[in-house]
Amino acid sequence: MKAISVRPIEPMPPVGSFLFNPDGLRDPFKPIEKSMETLAAKAVASNGIQPDFNRRKEELESYSLDTLRMVGTVKMKSVLWGLIKASDGTIHRVSEGNYLGKNYGCILRILQDAIEIVEIVPDQPGTWREHQTLIALSE
Repeated sequence: MKAISVRPIEPMPPVGSFLFNPDGLRDPFKPIEKSMETLAAKAVASNGIQPDFNRRKEELESYSLDTLRMVGTVKMKSVLWGLIKASDGTIHRVSEGNYLGKNYGCILRILQDAIEIVEIVPDQPGTWREHQTLIALSE
C-alpha cells in the first residue's frame, strides 16, 4: 500500500478574549423553571384556584378531552351515569365528581344529552383558572 501525502492543516485564526461579568445576571447553572410547589403556592396566593397535585389520577385523565365522546347514559338506582367512549374504543361509565381530560377536568353534572365539566387550566405563569365546558351526546 502506497502512502499518500497529506497537506498540513492551516492554523486557526486568532480569537479575541472575552471578559464575562456575571453581576446582576441569573446563575446559568441553576434551573430556570420553578418547582410545582412554588407554582402551587403562588396560585393559592393569587386566586386560590389550583389542581390537586396529590390526588390519584383517574384512567380518563390520560386522554385529551377532545378525544372523548359521550355515547349515552345509564340510570341505576336513581343515579344517572354517563357513558364515555375513549379514542381507543373503550367505553367508560362516569359519574359526577369523576375526573377526565388532561386539564384536571371534573364532572359537574350529567344530563341525558351532555356532560358538564369544569377544567383547571393554566392562566398566567403560576396561576390557574376554571374553564367550563361540556361533552355533548354523539349521534
